[in-house]
Amino acid sequence: MKHLFLSLFVVLALSSCKSTFFQVATTQCDNLKSEQNALFFEDANCKVYYNLWSEGGNAGFLFHNKSDLTIYVNLAESFFVKNGIAYDYSLNRTFARSVSQSFSNQQTVSVWGFKNGLPVLNSVSEDGKASKIADLSVLMPGLFGGTDAKEKSTATSSQVTYSEEPIVAIPPHTAKYFSEYSIYETLYRDCNLLLFPSKKQVRPLKFTSANSPVTFSNIITYSMRNSGDDIQIRNDFYISEIKNLPKKVAIKKVFRRDCDNREIKEWHFTDAAVNKFYLRYSKDGDDSKY
Repeated sequence: MKHLFLSLFVVLALSSCKSTFFQVATTQCDNLKSEQNALFFEDANCKVYYNLWSEGGNAGFLFHNKSDLTIYVNLAESFFVKNGIAYDYSLNRTFARSVSQSFSNQQTVSVWGFKNGLPVLNSVSEDGKASKIADLSVLMPGLFGGTDAKEKSTATSSQVTYSEEPIVAIPPHTAKYFSEYSIYETLYRDCNLLLFPSKKQVRPLKFTSANSPVTFSNIITYSMRNSGDDIQIRNDFYISEIKNLPKKVAIKKVFRRDCDNREIKEWHFTDAAVNKFYLRYSKDGDDSKY
């Protein structure tokens, strides 16, 4: 399952005219396990996976039902909490989805019939010559066939609206992903944390759960089928380290070969991990977020 979660490199197109830097934050959560590049919480019924690695930090999670019963996640009782402020996972939103349909309108006279016990359509063109008989199972949902018929296509579109459900059902041995919030989008500033360090000037700042600049949690409430008792999971994170890195330290150039044996150049983050995230900024201020 780690291929669904962990992306340890990002292909970057960075401008050579800017001095690019990255602020990388490391987090810690005491009730999570780490195994083969996977960060997860586990109880008797489920596994909750995390991969924070993204710009701004991805606080979302993958909820895997490892039981033989359907699990119901109650979003109305599930929250993302940052520095003591709770944010709802149940947002009661309404979405609209566009649905398009295309129709072919041919100038033919159609004769319905059967061939070998199957319904067929014998299209007759305007000059009275019969076209080739075709199976309706192939023609449908298009309207008519015929090798010598004149055809004109039209298209229609409509919108289907649907609302978010406060209860999300997860069938046995399947998973669903929940993601709404970022951890933070503003650079952390401190007099002991050099904003534009050289390679030799990189000095990480360490924190404890008591003095961490950002603490965040996921509170997830679920129940089992035919059970009236709610089960609540709480995963509490805090930032344990922050460091600012120049581009030459944060990423490295890697060459690999594709399936056609062609050499491809990629930029890989050297410090990527499922319990870390980053912000990108530049010395001229165009990309900085502080």
